[in-house]
Amino acid sequence: MTKGHEFHTNSDTEVIMKAYLEYGENCFLLFNGMWSIVIWDNRNRKTVLSNDRFGVKPLYYFQNENVLVAFSELKQFLLFDRKYQEISEDKINAFILNENASNITENYFKNVKRFQPSCFSVFGMSDWTISPKVYYSINNKETKAIGDLYDSFNELFKRAIELRLRSDVGYGIGLSGGLDSSMVLAEVVKQNKNKTQSFSAVFPGYKEDESVFMDEMIRNFDVSSKKINPLEEFSTEDFIKHIFHLEMPVKTTSYYAQWNVAKLSRRNGNTVLLVGQGADEVFAGYHHHFYAYMVDLLKKGKFVEFMTQVKSWSNMKDTPTKKVLMNCLHQFKLYLFEGSGQKSNLILPPSVKSELSRVLINNLTLDMLPGFLQSDDRVCMAFNIETRHPFLDYNLVDFGFSIPNGNKIKNGWQKHILRKCANSLPAGIRYRKDKKGFTAPIEALIRENEDFFNDYSKLAENFNPEFTTNKSIIAKATLGIWLSQYS
Repeated sequence: MTKGHEFHTNSDTEVIMKAYLEYGENCFLLFNGMWSIVIWDNRNRKTVLSNDRFGVKPLYYFQNENVLVAFSELKQFLLFDRKYQEISEDKINAFILNENASNITENYFKNVKRFQPSCFSVFGMSDWTISPKVYYSINNKETKAIGDLYDSFNELFKRAIELRLRSDVGYGIGLSGGLDSSMVLAEVVKQNKNKTQSFSAVFPGYKEDESVFMDEMIRNFDVSSKKINPLEEFSTEDFIKHIFHLEMPVKTTSYYAQWNVAKLSRRNGNTVLLVGQGADEVFAGYHHHFYAYMVDLLKKGKFVEFMTQVKSWSNMKDTPTKKVLMNCLHQFKLYLFEGSGQKSNLILPPSVKSELSRVLINNLTLDMLPGFLQSDDRVCMAFNIETRHPFLDYNLVDFGFSIPNGNKIKNGWQKHILRKCANSLPAGIRYRKDKKGFTAPIEALIRENEDFFNDYSKLAENFNPEFTTNKSIIAKATLGIWLSQYS
């Protein structure tokens, strides 16, 4: 309003258009959240494409000398000419042989490209060339004021939740029982005057079940809880539908658990879901992040600190110190002979020297989180649910990459700063030692539906006989389902 613009609706679409009218392409720097945008600028006869900073809402396109087609979902290309749908055998082979999930730069169509996150592109009527321009790079300038890091995190996290609670409809929390989703739930309860609702997948009687942690959060924060058991919900038709909406083959049934959480949310009338995705990739939550940090300590000759961390982590994980030490030395040897392994990345800060930071940025932008975000978006949109990611607020991401790595991993504890700030959580969750991710009992699903998985595995083996050597029936079966739908 202060710029003289009048608003006639309450929609975010009008906000986007008014921001573009006022700031042009610089408007994307001002946005905080997720988007996949195509703008036709009739005044200047040009088109503008833009994707959010971390690719939460993807944007795909097909382009040749005659046509440009852009969509937010791969399945939409099935409505067009078959030339858009030519599958990439190289990428499928890479998936089945290495079991890698789809990443930020790849999909399984040969001629369909993924528009880069953190970028925009402008083109006119005479030249349709898409040339991404970067509007955001991770700010990794190290913070010097160590004393107030915890206050800074708390304030940024509070603001990230506050922004993502803006909604004309109700919202819930995808609660896994882990630290990240529990922190989201605790902050939502703190800010929300109404009773918060959580949605979870459970597997009673299996080692993958995390009900005990969920129930502790539910009791402590007086949350209205809804749970679903994907094993009881499973049907072959539902599983096939889930792969269609996922738009990619996968190596685990964890995505099916996520599908069921979305189904449960919709079943209960909830259409906005806050989730904990992104914290691991920014604040060092995976095991391999510990080993990357050990490489950093060895590089700097900090041998006393190195041994202290190794012993602490070994004790916490109940793993022989000698085994952890040998793994660390092996990782350091790989670093010496193979380099850091940093991949091509448009939003990589050029000054990153830390091996842990490089690994985190790879995981955040290229080879881990993109697959998780695709699942978040696809399975939830299948049920008309919007997922929101407080840990991917860019202010919080910049903060995460600016703090010393010793505040991410300390005394063997990963995501140390999160644990330090999560003082309202039960100790059993705040200092939970195991790391399960969003797991599901694969063996049970296969055992109870063996014929189904075997039949679709044969489709993958028919595509390439070499796939018979691969032991993962889930990878083969989901590929077989995907091929039956998309090829």
